[in-house]
Amino acid sequence: MNKTMRKGKWGLILGLAILTILVLNPGCRKRSKAGEEAPPSEAREKPEALEVQKGKTPVLGLMVNRLGKIDTYQGWPVLVELELRHPRLFLRDEKVEPMVIASRGDSWAQAITLVVKNSKDQVVNFLFKLKPLAEAALTLDGEKMGSLSWWLAGEDTKTIPEGDYRIIARLDTTGVKKPGIWRGKVSSEPVILHLSKEPAPLSEEQAEEKQLLLAARAKASGDRAKAMGYVDTLLGARPESLQGLALKAGLLEAAGDKMAALKTYEKAITIFGRKYPKADPPYELWDEYNRLADEIVKK
Repeated sequence: MNKTMRKGKWGLILGLAILTILVLNPGCRKRSKAGEEAPPSEAREKPEALEVQKGKTPVLGLMVNRLGKIDTYQGWPVLVELELRHPRLFLRDEKVEPMVIASRGDSWAQAITLVVKNSKDQVVNFLFKLKPLAEAALTLDGEKMGSLSWWLAGEDTKTIPEGDYRIIARLDTTGVKKPGIWRGKVSSEPVILHLSKEPAPLSEEQAEEKQLLLAARAKASGDRAKAMGYVDTLLGARPESLQGLALKAGLLEAAGDKMAALKTYEKAITIFGRKYPKADPPYELWDEYNRLADEIVKK
């Protein structure tokens, strides 16, 4: 994972606890049926797509559980993430004119909408819960970008009919009257969510994945005790789950027990080395371990 693109506390927990398991495990994973293609991109069909190519329009990157296409199950939480970036991000050899994003409300996030369509191209209502955001405006330039995340809780996905759903993020600032604001419309590429009935019984890997998603959702909503309950259930069944240990360490640190968190990171690093002796070191685990060790020593 590119460290420059990492986003704070989500970098380790969701990078390990969601991205890794979604790619490697048989639950929420990228679809790979022969000949299967995503629905045509709405962004490519719109005139503003040409403005993106010219570097005049912000770029919206959307992911569901850190992928562009996933299979998942009714009753499982779903994470939707958006990155909003300057079209000339990281171009350090040329002058980049900043773009300021705002809405008619209190936060720039109110200029973003998520649109969901089913396989019949009908708009459907998903009960997304946006992670709170306080900033009134967002400035995009050659180094900075913005991010938003939404959750669908497990109790919400239970009631969604099985099928394929296309999710698109849209930015619209045309009605904003504030000075110095970028004005226009742009859409993300669609991400595809395939929702089906949860299999019974779950495999060990699927059960691990579900507990991790439930724990990450509880943590995001501020319920650390509930999140720890999910993690303890997981580690009771799979005590060497690297994702579970990483998530537990983060929860312990958030609760103020830095020494226990440090020991948990150390345990995860030891297990990784034993399981994958020929692999590259787990850099993110080491980053968190060293950061926490430095904080403890300084204190």
